Amino acid sequence: MPARLRAAETDESPSGLLHVSRARGCDRIPLVCCLFLLAFGLGPRFALAAWWIFGDKVDAAFDTWLWPALGLLFLPWTTIFYVIAWSPIGGVTDAEWLFVGLGFLFDVATYTARRTQSMARARRA
Repeated sequence: MPARLRAAETDESPSGLLHVSRARGCDRIPLVCCLFLLAFGLGPRFALAAWWIFGDKVDAAFDTWLWPALGLLFLPWTTIFYVIAWSPIGGVTDAEWLFVGLGFLFDVATYTARRTQSMARARRA
């Protein structure tokens, strides 16, 4: 058994699975939370890239390849929400900008979560 598990208290659940509780004084972010943040950070980039490669709406929503490429790198949620809100007749109108703003809030939340996680890691070290 690894040293980390030996330091933690372990017990067997009724289903036969090993349950590992946190070691005393251990204040680590659970693995599930890290996987969720990773999916929240990389998922929109994969979705936007796939939509751009296999669909035509991203090319139709933007005049040049530069804006979706920058959106893919820096603001993927905002870019996805813009493409969803965009229509061939009129582009993005008044109320749809609120939807694009929601995508921007998702991007801010993604970057804030990464910053918070790195600050928590620095405090533990």
